[in-house]
Amino acid sequence: MATTPKFLGTIKEGKPVFDNRAKLLAYCAGFPDETRFECLIRKQTKRRSDAQNKYYWGVVIPTLGMHFGYNKDEMHDALKWQFLIRTDVELPTVRSTASLTTAEFKAFVDEVVIWAATDYQVVIPDPDETDY
Repeated sequence: MATTPKFLGTIKEGKPVFDNRAKLLAYCAGFPDETRFECLIRKQTKRRSDAQNKYYWGVVIPTLGMHFGYNKDEMHDALKWQFLIRTDVELPTVRSTASLTTAEFKAFVDEVVIWAATDYQVVIPDPDETDY
């Protein structure tokens, strides 16, 4: 299955202005004439930051993994099932942390830190209290 590229841009004076118009046109040139297409325009959201990711994998996950006896991947999966379970579907599943926005990821990590302290008395240092 081929990956569909994303073409990013900005709305200026009510019109789309693509970051790399030449690349978009080159991609379109690869289709036969009269090909119908779909154009989806939505506000771009920020994914979790590098700093958030480093703190999560470098402090939160190892601290909890040591407490529960899980390796990093097991601990990550356990936290997703604890906090990111989807209840709006017929079969249980969890959201991927990679799909979370910066704000959603912060809320997730904050919830994990509070849960660890409250339910298990595991203190996870704040980002500014440790090197990671």
